[in-house]
Amino acid sequence: MASHDKVVHLASGQNVPIIGLGTWKSPPGKVKQAVIDAIDAGYRQIDSALVYGNESEVGAGLKEKISDGTITREDVFIIDKCWNTFHKRERVVECCKLSLKNLGLEYLDLYLIHWPLGYKV
Repeated sequence: MASHDKVVHLASGQNVPIIGLGTWKSPPGKVKQAVIDAIDAGYRQIDSALVYGNESEVGAGLKEKISDGTITREDVFIIDKCWNTFHKRERVVECCKLSLKNLGLEYLDLYLIHWPLGYKV
């Protein structure tokens, strides 16, 4: 069984791959290749966040693997997180849209509050 075949089945009907690539503290200039290599190795879950400062590189890696036909957008489960300075109701959508723009995606599969502690802006 390939790593991308191992999933958790949610009550919503969605499947979440149990093995994923975390991108926190990934060295600048190396994140795109890490995403490419992970997808080539069978990873189908990518975890990112606005505060990591590397969403554009993550998105570039995803775009390359979608463009070359290795995966479709629907093949990967993308998780991203709302940073602590965006916890006010009116700022959550702003943060999500910024992450989507950085990643070059139309949607996220899971959007989380990064930590349950909001920071003042």
